[in-house]
Amino acid sequence: MKVFIYKNSGETEHANDASSKYVLRKLRRDGVIMKNEYHFIMPYNIHFRFDNYLVKEMLLMDSMLMDILVYEVKNGIANWKPYKLWPRLVSAVVSRPQYIGGNVNSFLYKVDMDKCIDCGLCIKRCPTKNIYHDEQGVIRFHHNCLMCMRCSFYCPKDAIHIGFLEDWGWKVNGGYDFKKIEKINYDKPFITPQTTGFFKCYVETYDKIRSRHKEIFGE
Repeated sequence: MKVFIYKNSGETEHANDASSKYVLRKLRRDGVIMKNEYHFIMPYNIHFRFDNYLVKEMLLMDSMLMDILVYEVKNGIANWKPYKLWPRLVSAVVSRPQYIGGNVNSFLYKVDMDKCIDCGLCIKRCPTKNIYHDEQGVIRFHHNCLMCMRCSFYCPKDAIHIGFLEDWGWKVNGGYDFKKIEKINYDKPFITPQTTGFFKCYVETYDKIRSRHKEIFGE
């Protein structure tokens, strides 16, 4: 069986290039051949909220990347290349401490029951079943957290305290209104060759998407 990997994150630093290596290893053990890999950019649900105009540009770039994905996969055009050594090392060093950190940080999670309306969204949306009601009906946390932050991001009353991450100011509450953002008038790029700082990594990513899209579709 031939497959492709689709992944998304809020940044495209080359240090993240090998973030799929553990999935790829399992696929190979199962006799599956991975031919393509695509990295879609999405706004943060942790650390800080992205500007809506930037998100608008992200959606446009992701749409172009989806065109590329469909064309290459449909036509059997492989794009995957072996990961370089240093991104593989970064992945090995970062991934396990992050997993451990989520479990440790979960000891500090708590719910403000004065704000909580007991809608149950945090329990329903937790991918590891880490959140539950105790015998008194109070929302509690186990210690199997991946720090995806779906619970605090989607809480309609911003009632969930996420431990040291919130103490550092790394919290975003409330989803992005993509339907509203799609209607924003886009007349000039947010990311330019002069972009510096955190968003500088997008310059190369966007250039590659635009170049490949033009190469395939002539647009």
